[in-house]
Amino acid sequence: MNLNLKSIVSRSSAPVWAHIDDEVVMMSLKQNGYFGLDDIGSRVWFLISEPITIAELHTHLMEEYEVDAKTCETDLLNLLNSLAEQNLIEVNLRE
Repeated sequence: MNLNLKSIVSRSSAPVWAHIDDEVVMMSLKQNGYFGLDDIGSRVWFLISEPITIAELHTHLMEEYEVDAKTCETDLLNLLNSLAEQNLIEVNLRE
């Protein structure tokens, strides 16, 4: 998927999930699998409870974590692409 900073993302209603300690764990009946997110991935999961642009997500993460902008963007896009491939998020691509 060709996600970019203008793309809008939100949680899919498909996975059943729980917040355990600092992680989010999910079960997707559609994908027939379990998925786990570390503390930063879990933070992204909470931020996408409502539709939000990836640029806005990037801004939030830059304010909350000590990371350079390019690394943050690359890691965020990788995470969101992985979630999209598993149908765990909904994506509205924008050019």
